[in-house]
Amino acid sequence: MAAFPLIGEHIALLILVAIAGAIFVIRFPGPKLASISDLWTVWYSIKGQSHLKAYDVHREYEIYHGSSTLKSNVYETITPAPGAFSTFTAIDRHMHQRKRKVFSQAFSESAISAFEPTIRRHCEIFITELAKAIPSVSGGRWSQPLNMTPRTRHYATDVMGDFGFGRSFDMQTSTRNHFLMKATDGATLVAGIYCQYPKLKDYGMGRLVALLGVATKERFGRLAKMLIDERLSDDTENRRDLLHFISKGDKKTREPFSMNEVWAESRFTLIAGAETTATAISSILFYLSRNPASLTRLTSLIRTTYPSRDDIQLGPKLTQCTYLWASIDEAMRLSPSVVAILWRQVIAENFTIDGEHVPAGCDLGFSSYVPHHDASIFIDPYAFKPERWLASSNPEDQSRLEMQQRAFTPFGLGPRKCIGMRMAYAEVALCLAKTLWALDLRRAKDGVGRIGAGRKGAKDGREKEEEFQLFEHITCRHDGPYLEWAWRSDKAI
Repeated sequence: MAAFPLIGEHIALLILVAIAGAIFVIRFPGPKLASISDLWTVWYSIKGQSHLKAYDVHREYEIYHGSSTLKSNVYETITPAPGAFSTFTAIDRHMHQRKRKVFSQAFSESAISAFEPTIRRHCEIFITELAKAIPSVSGGRWSQPLNMTPRTRHYATDVMGDFGFGRSFDMQTSTRNHFLMKATDGATLVAGIYCQYPKLKDYGMGRLVALLGVATKERFGRLAKMLIDERLSDDTENRRDLLHFISKGDKKTREPFSMNEVWAESRFTLIAGAETTATAISSILFYLSRNPASLTRLTSLIRTTYPSRDDIQLGPKLTQCTYLWASIDEAMRLSPSVVAILWRQVIAENFTIDGEHVPAGCDLGFSSYVPHHDASIFIDPYAFKPERWLASSNPEDQSRLEMQQRAFTPFGLGPRKCIGMRMAYAEVALCLAKTLWALDLRRAKDGVGRIGAGRKGAKDGREKEEEFQLFEHITCRHDGPYLEWAWRSDKAI
């Protein structure tokens, strides 16, 4: 019976904290429930809709949604082990700078250029696996509908396996490691919830989640440890992957990364790097399949620029394919790979928002989905228009382009901006260009052709039929698009 008074005291304390938080934020416009408890944001995180709710809040109250209570060190809740911070979760500025300094070598232009043949190899596997579904001449020209979400995830995971662990997971050619998708889904779901309400980890939710996914987690851990051990025992200098640079540490201080840090960085690179790239490619294919004029223009550009798909590689020629990059940016604007509300803690004593003072220690949240769909910045914000990203000789159009570029934040902003941006663009551009050079695509017919799109009459912001639907859990879950593929009709491959 002694436990019941303790439970009662705990509930009473939570109520007092909620009341205190509500009194503090009541002067800020916003949902009343959000001023009482962070469980409000947890609910939308579980549903994968925090970005859509952030958009609604911004549109209704004309501010960006901020935390309702004081928090600290949110990202400590999603480290794989105590003290095992990655570049993403590092809170201390000096720690982040140290890690970013090492990481910048792995993501430099020269390092990516050295790694490019590996990316191209996985692109070829991606095309080969799609082509296996294309029937012989007697069976018709087009493949059966193929779900692109698992295929893009497998492609991106293989690339990141090579980059972050020193070896591909062979996701595209074997089902042996497909359990990684389940492990990733579980990890990102829990991370998304913890980032909205860190105290849930203290209340025992972490132990419950561990019990539910213990087999998958342990299997992933064993595989990762084996790959890391194998890679670190190989001191081959010409393998300029992530572990090569991590194992060397800071060039000046020679301070090595601990094994916990190595594990944290490799795990983060696999999940964040693979999932965001997969979302970007899936989104682009969704929008191209629903915008025939854009698909025709981009396909024609790639095929007239390159005599063979082996010629497609990073460099000036690909850089000059401006409509390719515009298409990628437009898809990432409409469906950013990270739409989560990412928290930043106020450290300045004189910080204000809209004239209101926000005390140091308060967390503020921001989702890139909000400015990306702001009609005052992007004309017809839910339409897929790559042309909006092309330079113009018209001063008015050029001025709007510059305003759009300032609002475009799929990789974040400032010193915490995604360090892997250059790598992500390389993976997406090479895969898209090579695939469109070799294959024709079209949207699947009937019911499966609508998978991935919004539904007319749906609630909670999911009624837009021409929008690729994302479900936010730090990174994004999605399904589709279902596409049919055929060898390009104008030339034998």
